[in-house]
Amino acid sequence: MDRNRTYTNPVYEGYLGDPFVLQVGAEYYAYGTVAVRELAIPVLHSLDLVRWTRLGDALTSRGSDFDCLWAPEVAHHEGTYYMYYSAGGE
Repeated sequence: MDRNRTYTNPVYEGYLGDPFVLQVGAEYYAYGTVAVRELAIPVLHSLDLVRWTRLGDALTSRGSDFDCLWAPEVAHHEGTYYMYYSAGGE
């Protein structure tokens, strides 16, 4: 990573509240809260913490009793990744 590189916020054009960034080797993955009632936790990928690409959704609540998901975090333990998040419904 070029530590002399400058950037301007935001580094991701979409909405990503409550962001969590996980470093895996030389790559970064971000998870966060999206717009109200979007029913998903998106996954973003970056090699430099400046340019981010949305890979898709790590989790959706479509078809469940939950009508919102927020504040995800991801942990790695003994080769397995675990996602913790908040969920709610009416």
